[in-house]
Amino acid sequence: LDGHLAAATTHLESRLPVNVAPKLPTEISASDALRVPVSANNTTDEARKTTLEVTKHDGLKLERTIAELELPARAARRVLLDLRPTIAEGTATLELQAEGDAVRHTLRVVPEGFPVTRSWGGLLEKSARHSVSLPGDVIPGSLKVRVDAYPSPLGELSRGLEGILREPSGCFEQTSSSNYPNVMTLSFLRGLNRSSPATESRARALLESGYKRLVSFECESPTRGKREGFDWFGGANPPHEGLTAYGLLQFHDMARVSSVEPELLARTRGFLLGRRDGTGGFLRHPQAKQSFGTTTPLIGNAYITWALSETGDDPLKAELAALTQATARDDDAYLLALVSLSLLNRDRKAEALPLLKRLAAQQNKDGALSAATSITSSGGVDLQVETTALATIAWLRADRAFTPAVEKAIRWLARQRQGSGHFGSTQATILALKAFLTHAERSPRTIKAGRLTVYHGTDVLGTATIPEGAEEPIALELTQPEQMLRVGATTELRVVMDPPSNVMPVTLSADYRVRKPDSAEKPLVGLKTTLEKAQVTEGDMVRLQVRVENRSGQDQGMVTAIVGLPAGLTIPTDMEQL
Repeated sequence: LDGHLAAATTHLESRLPVNVAPKLPTEISASDALRVPVSANNTTDEARKTTLEVTKHDGLKLERTIAELELPARAARRVLLDLRPTIAEGTATLELQAEGDAVRHTLRVVPEGFPVTRSWGGLLEKSARHSVSLPGDVIPGSLKVRVDAYPSPLGELSRGLEGILREPSGCFEQTSSSNYPNVMTLSFLRGLNRSSPATESRARALLESGYKRLVSFECESPTRGKREGFDWFGGANPPHEGLTAYGLLQFHDMARVSSVEPELLARTRGFLLGRRDGTGGFLRHPQAKQSFGTTTPLIGNAYITWALSETGDDPLKAELAALTQATARDDDAYLLALVSLSLLNRDRKAEALPLLKRLAAQQNKDGALSAATSITSSGGVDLQVETTALATIAWLRADRAFTPAVEKAIRWLARQRQGSGHFGSTQATILALKAFLTHAERSPRTIKAGRLTVYHGTDVLGTATIPEGAEEPIALELTQPEQMLRVGATTELRVVMDPPSNVMPVTLSADYRVRKPDSAEKPLVGLKTTLEKAQVTEGDMVRLQVRVENRSGQDQGMVTAIVGLPAGLTIPTDMEQL
């Protein structure tokens, strides 16, 4: 009325008259029977009849494929569809539609039972025999047998990346266990001028993520008003000398292939140097309670000295003098290896050679070295791997006179490699990979064209081609393994290399499923879960009790319990911090 232009706004909405929404799991077992709720929502203001139809059900068997529904205005109703998988393993597809709304869902079908992986490793020279023992309760159709050969350390590491690496997470030590193999892989690619774009790209992406997490654990000193040293969780916690030495080694290696703040390295070294006690040892914070670095003071001093000798030019005269004096009365192989490496890093080869000869004299016939303890208080095979790897690196850096000891050690280390790429604990894995990298740099080899063959008696179970100059892993999966490998018995397989001059690490792995979980006979940790009631009504809340028990009588380090939720249950949104 006042002459201005008028305006009007109207909201227009376009929607299907009926929306269809099935509720499906992401994975089911081959023997499962599902009752799937499918809801149909009437979006209109009028009551209507609709037909819900299953248009595709690959890999699934349904009791019915059509349902008629009466839908009140602006209301939803649902129908329950009973279905079973018709495949033992693979991907099943379900498609439904109603009045123009079509939905498609896929779900993975896995064999019933619990997954088990067994692996055997070694260095393949001409041929090798492996005895594969299978329990009597292997579920038919679930057995898979695979042979992986690693022509070069790059192949060794690339398979290791697949098995070891995860997106970095957890505390400082856990993040390091994911990050350190990336560092060594990139060092290998650059040092030997080898190109593997896919491996390098993936390693760099994970390395960047890992570095950001690692630096967040640097401790804040409330009294000195600065950052220094590392702890498992950082913050105001006191720095841990042993873990800081481990971090210093990692950051030093990382700086060769990626961007690392120079001030971080300087601060970390400065903290450790500042913890020297003036008598050749290092002070320890009394609150340090983690297993890393709480071993004997002598081993802790040797490890910290080695870390400083690897990462800087400080003469460390008092520390090396004290350690050298200690080796005169202590013949522990782990100690001898650390002190030898520190002496070699300070160009004191003449003093290191007698220690290295003592190490060689201790080497077992199989190539391994044993010790009393390590920086992580490890034991068993893990401790042997750590000790043997350190000795191997020292021998390689010292003199070719130790070549026989090196080759025996490398063969033994290769046999400790598990199918997933691990060599046991985090420290064992990292030190073993360091040994393989050092061996690759100082003892390069070229692979000739040939083939890898697996035999059962005189029967050929599979053959893989080896290209000239191969570097990437060579995988051979046996077809129909259940025809040759007997359940509940031991079967001997023979892996043959042609030509025999090709020598490389090989792992044989068997994956299968059993009806009961593969639990250790005497586990150190017990896990028990209990639902507070056996029957619940849809929409109810039910409490799941989880009990983790230390049965060993000794303190245990970081323990992670992985608890699967029973089918049909979800964690409430207000409890997602779990």
